[in-house]
Amino acid sequence: MSSDNLQHHWQRFLQTDDEKAFEHIYSQCVSQLYAYGMGLGFVSDTCKDAVQDVFFKLYTSKQQLTHIENLQFYLFRSMRNRLLDIKKKHDSFHSLDYREIVFATEITVLDHLVNEEERNFIKQRVEALLSTLTARQREVIYLRYMQNMEYNDIANLLNMAPQSVRQLVHRGLTSIREATSSANISTYSVILSLFSVLG
Repeated sequence: MSSDNLQHHWQRFLQTDDEKAFEHIYSQCVSQLYAYGMGLGFVSDTCKDAVQDVFFKLYTSKQQLTHIENLQFYLFRSMRNRLLDIKKKHDSFHSLDYREIVFATEITVLDHLVNEEERNFIKQRVEALLSTLTARQREVIYLRYMQNMEYNDIANLLNMAPQSVRQLVHRGLTSIREATSSANISTYSVILSLFSVLG
């Protein structure tokens, strides 16, 4: 999703109540938010409910949200916070350490690129490569390269210092590069083509 494009439609919705602008935001973001929730380990129905809650608030409380300058960041932060709230209620916790949430990934390989045997081989190799990363490394690499988030936004989302995010990304990419040198798979393929939380 393009942050600038989202911001443009957000401003249109705020200024003119343009329903099509809101529909555009929804259609551009709903699958990414759902995938992010699944990656955080929540079940499908919980993720769907959380997505609907996020967009319901966005629609009904827009006059209180005019300060939003980065809609993509706001939506991801809202999704994460909503899921944590649901977990707190479900587990009867009054406090929850965000570090308890483990970001998982599921590999998808585009069907039209390879046959089934090659697809299964690549999927197994990439899963092995990603298993060398920590959950937090997988999450920051996902946000940085699949969602094109800026380091500062990722840091704010995960309550980390920007430099810590940069170090996590660097270490994760270094680990992938070292592993791919002997696995006959390019780092680019791992990150951009095969790294997905969509099940």
